[in-house]
Amino acid sequence: MLKLNSIDKRFKSIVVSDNVNVQLENCTYGLLGRNGSGKTTLLRCITKIEKLNGGSITYSDGVKETNDYLTHIGYLPQNFEIFNELTAYEVLQFFANLKDYGITDDEINNLLKSLNLFSKKDTVVKKLSGGMKRRLGIAQALIGNPDIVLLDEPTAGLDPEERLNFKNVVREIKKDRCVVLSTHIITDIESLCDKILILSNGVITQFNSCDELADVANGKVFAVNSTDNIDAPFYSMGTIYIDGKTYEKVICLNKIDALPLAPTVEDGYICFIENLS
Repeated sequence: MLKLNSIDKRFKSIVVSDNVNVQLENCTYGLLGRNGSGKTTLLRCITKIEKLNGGSITYSDGVKETNDYLTHIGYLPQNFEIFNELTAYEVLQFFANLKDYGITDDEINNLLKSLNLFSKKDTVVKKLSGGMKRRLGIAQALIGNPDIVLLDEPTAGLDPEERLNFKNVVREIKKDRCVVLSTHIITDIESLCDKILILSNGVITQFNSCDELADVANGKVFAVNSTDNIDAPFYSMGTIYIDGKTYEKVICLNKIDALPLAPTVEDGYICFIENLS
């Protein structure tokens, strides 16, 4: 278990986290928030790349608690830059040396196999697809079999097939460990995550299931012919089609005379982030 104990992080007048308390357990968390809300900075604080202004982060194995926990962390940064001339195999050797982890040839090969990269072990990085590079990034994060894996915007820029491959990989690696998936793609959250953390204005709010977040918008989602007559705060979710007819989907704080819709996780997130709850 990783504990964030009243952590505080600021950049001059910008508050990234304000007295945040969270316990990360063995499950998969989706980390959501607006662009610039501080999701990447939060992960960089956990990995000690960024220094906290206050509070502490500790790791507990159920017996003792310590702030010396980096050997338990695997991290895929948002921009995973690696040497283009190295092969996939050499990349894992390189990161194992950086982590001072004595890795065997068999362990490297098993990692490559688990990420469906074994056939590319002798291929240089510059010849790998974007999805393969992402999978190689996960492989380096798994060196040493860490208890906690942090993935920052892992599906950004991937085509639909590579995104599907990536999701299958995450489903495999999330067994018996804590995975934190920072993303702005709601469908990734729905298909992969057990719990959701929303970072907004320096505060983290936890939802214990996707259904719990969707329920924030319960009774507030409607299909309307026009928004001209809505006299309450609302948020447009765009055009939808129902039985061949065109509607505009809206989230409205007040009940309106319109076709009610079942809320989705995205509806709940927008409802929460736009203060329509």
